[in-house]
Amino acid sequence: MIKVLIIEDDALLIRLYASELKKAGYESTPVLNGQEGLLKILEGGWALILLDIMLPQMDGITILTQLKSKSPKVANGPIVVMTNLDSKETAAKALGLGAIEYIEKDQITPRELAEKVKIWLK
Repeated sequence: MIKVLIIEDDALLIRLYASELKKAGYESTPVLNGQEGLLKILEGGWALILLDIMLPQMDGITILTQLKSKSPKVANGPIVVMTNLDSKETAAKALGLGAIEYIEKDQITPRELAEKVKIWLK
């Protein structure tokens, strides 16, 4: 099973994303805060990581920054940043730190997200 890590503090969104990912054939693991998210990323082995920017304990930009100096035990696939922030500056920062895409959550449905996951994992 292909594993997707969802680092998101909105429990409803996690359920919606997880449901659509399961229908698409992916196994997802939710994490509700940035600190735990970083630890999961460092464990490694994720085909894809969906990372929110606004998180309790540690934000997504800090996580991406930390990953520049820390290597996971097992390699991970790409990181996609998802946020409610409509900020060109934040988007540029996230992409500059290694995210492959920056998505505004209100611009994509959970079903569309699952479709994009298929593309990102090709």
